[in-house]
Amino acid sequence: VDKVVPDKFDLLGGSIALVGVLVIMYSPRA
Repeated sequence: VDKVVPDKFDLLGGSIALVGVLVIMYSPRA
């Protein structure tokens, strides 16, 4: 795959995914 500079949508998607992981990790276990 050619080197592609991450655009705003890539950064936005990555941020949402990262936040989701953090929420799952740090949310109290049911």
